[in-house]
Amino acid sequence: MHESFFANALVQELKKSQPQIEFTQHRFNRYFKGFFAHVKLQFLTYQLLNTDIAVLVGRMAWMAILKHLFAKSFRAFVVLHHIDNRIPGSIFLKLYTRSFLYFLNQFNIKRIALVVVSPFWFDEVKKRYPKIVVHYFPNLFDPLMYQAYQSSTKTKSIHLGQWSWKNDSKILELAKQFTELGYACYFSSNQANEQAKFEFYEIIHEPQSAYLKRMAEAQFTLALTVYQEGWNRVAHESILLGTAVIGYPNGGLKNLLEFSGAYVVNSIEEVKQVIKANSEVDLKVNSSFIETFHTNQSVKFLEPIFHFLNQNKA
Repeated sequence: MHESFFANALVQELKKSQPQIEFTQHRFNRYFKGFFAHVKLQFLTYQLLNTDIAVLVGRMAWMAILKHLFAKSFRAFVVLHHIDNRIPGSIFLKLYTRSFLYFLNQFNIKRIALVVVSPFWFDEVKKRYPKIVVHYFPNLFDPLMYQAYQSSTKTKSIHLGQWSWKNDSKILELAKQFTELGYACYFSSNQANEQAKFEFYEIIHEPQSAYLKRMAEAQFTLALTVYQEGWNRVAHESILLGTAVIGYPNGGLKNLLEFSGAYVVNSIEEVKQVIKANSEVDLKVNSSFIETFHTNQSVKFLEPIFHFLNQNKA
């Protein structure tokens, strides 16, 4: 969602002065696995870079460097959600990203910039790779899409967040304890094959409207990821719905929690204390946070990006 919205916002602003501009979007299977699958992805990506401006995700980043060697008019934005190397995953992909960042920094390449989703990662990139050009463009949402659900009646339920291996494993014990106290506990999922029902929690996959309604009815949404997050879409959407969020201050999630006035905790024990102390939860809509991250604010965040484009014209 982040890179798509960034690309679309960029194009809409470019069209105001360059109405003839054309925009094409290409997506590949998100589950490229194995070395040869990644090699194929690089080949397919390079074939599609017959353009002046490109927006790429991290696993395609090296192709931007290759392209810039042969096309002086080429400029690229590589969107990185995080660079937490502790997160389990492909060793090849980690080496790919780290070597790209090292090369970009070492050779001070100015026609390729990073785009990050939170101030935390903006600062981290600046600290680790001071020569890399980096821009902050946040997750922006249209609050009108969420207003209809704000009137939902609160139920005694806890949204445990999105089902993920990044979650604190202790969350399952928490679900057990609060189920015994009469709460309905569930994880949301965007994968139909992850649906399941257990004694103390459910994993639920459902259409967008049902997902939002259920989350609006919950008293709390938990954002208990143990790795450094880029941001946290589920927590952000919960705030738009008026559902209280409790989260760990890890990575960009720390920014989201602080900006929105959510509950910041450092352990499962603290989560329990917050829930028990706030069992009667009223609708909480943070107007200032919602306006700051409204889609109509995209122009403000695009200003330095247009400065970058104008500086690096062929």
